[in-house]
Order: sequence, then C-alpha cells, then structure tokens
Amino acid sequence: GKCVNLSDAAARKACEKQAAADLADAQQTCQGGFASRTAACQKLGPAPYDPVIDPANFCTVIDNPFFPLIPGTTFIYLTPDRVSKDVFAVTHDTRVIDGVTCVAVHDSVFTNDVLTEDTQDFFAQDKQGNVWYFGENTAEFEDGLIATIAGSFLAGTNNDKPGIIQEAHSAIGDFYRQEFSLQNAEDFAQVVGLNSTVVVPYGTFTNCLKTLETTPLEPDA
Repeated sequence: GKCVNLSDAAARKACEKQAAADLADAQQTCQGGFASRTAACQKLGPAPYDPVIDPANFCTVIDNPFFPLIPGTTFIYLTPDRVSKDVFAVTHDTRVIDGVTCVAVHDSVFTNDVLTEDTQDFFAQDKQGNVWYFGENTAEFEDGLIATIAGSFLAGTNNDKPGIIQEAHSAIGDFYRQEFSLQNAEDFAQVVGLNSTVVVPYGTFTNCLKTLETTPLEPDA
C-alpha cells in the first residue's frame, strides 16, 4: 500500500521487492510461532491459562534464594566485550497490580554507554516462595527517542496475566509461563539443570539453576 504511492518507478519496484521479503519473513515467523505454541500446549495441557491470584497469599518480601530482590540492591551485568551493560536496580518503590503489592525494579540497558532500553519491572513473591512477574513498562530507544513500547503489560489489564519468573522449588523438566500478554509478551521457561557450574569475572558458581527461555513471538531467539 505504501509502495503504490511512490511516483518513481525504480523506487516503487524496490519498495515492492522489500515488501515481498518482509511478507516472507513474517510468514516464517508466524509458522515458527505456531510450532512454538503447539509445543507449549503439549506441555501445559489444554486448560485456559488463568492463574488464581489471591492478594492474601502474597508477602511483602522477595527472598527466594535464586531471585532475591532486596530494595537498594543493584545488579550490573556486562557482555564479555563490555559493549552492552544491564543495570538492574531494586527500588524502594511499590505498585499495587491486580490487588498485589509488587516491588518495582528499574532495569536499564546501555549499548556503548548509550541508553537503548529503559524498563520498570514489577515482582511479588507468594507465601510458597514462588516469585511472580506482574508486568513491565518498557521502552526501547533509537537516537535518544522512543522507538517502541512493545512488550509493556500489566496483569489484570486487557486480560493480561502474571507468570512465574522463579519457582520456589525447581525440578528438571518444569515448564511454565513467565508472563502472558497475547502477541505482546509470551515468555516461557523450562528447567534444564540444577547443578550447573558458571564462571564469570566475579567468580565461579556451582549448583546453579539452568533454564531455557523461549517465546513464540521470536521463535528463533
């Protein structure tokens, strides 16, 4: 539709060629997403995903040993080449989402010291020790301007649902949703290891939990 508005024949032809390539990529992504959702349904079963959220079953402290969120703590993650840096700051702020008081985390991603993504994440822990992900306000930046807010969602709004970001007691083979906002935020996690060893500049860690995270929105990621 945009191509037909180009009066220059060469530009119109190039536009149509690019549109055809984009269509092929979109169809491939659609097919991959369908396969990913089909595989997930086989693991999760046919029941609707509608977790029961009882605010009385949540506490105000997040102390899961694999995902502790102590206000005032900042985690900094660097890629090996130090091109990308992720600053994950646990704030003292809270927000009530779907009736549950959640801890707000300010997550900032820098590429070559330039801010490229800025997010507020919201977490809460139930009394069984599972840490739930209740939503995020996220924005990606290009040349200092907001390029997209795709991926933003809040549990209880527009039929979006929270998911578990960290189980209380993980077992190999566990498969669960980390979030659910159809066609917007659909991350899955599967537990694949309980005794992995990880070596990073900070040190060597043993008995690490290893998960495989996927999404039908990016089937190749």
